[in-house]
Amino acid sequence: MQNRNLNRNADIVPLYQVSQQPTQPTVEALLLQVIQLLQIQQSSAAVPAPQPAPTQDPVKDTLTVKQALQEVFGGKFSEYKFRSMINRGEVPSIRIGSKILLRRSSLLAWIEEQESQGAHR
Repeated sequence: MQNRNLNRNADIVPLYQVSQQPTQPTVEALLLQVIQLLQIQQSSAAVPAPQPAPTQDPVKDTLTVKQALQEVFGGKFSEYKFRSMINRGEVPSIRIGSKILLRRSSLLAWIEEQESQGAHR
């Protein structure tokens, strides 16, 4: 009876022998890991990182009446006509004392709005 037990235990490898044997990953396992890493890399590259909103310098965006006429409208009409439109509230502007200031971005948005409405004045 003791001989049978010895034969059964002959196939059992002690743990210390298992841990001493280096295990090599199979080619298939390595390929699978590479594929998974590539998929992770592609999925992170597919989603663009959020970009911060561009900040406009309020000083550079602010124009006087004469600057707006030259830089935005290219001097295509008279300063008198432009000031009249501002005084009637037709053009977005702010008044600080007697000084009239216009924001370039507001003027460009106003021009687009006028174009979309087909307004001719």
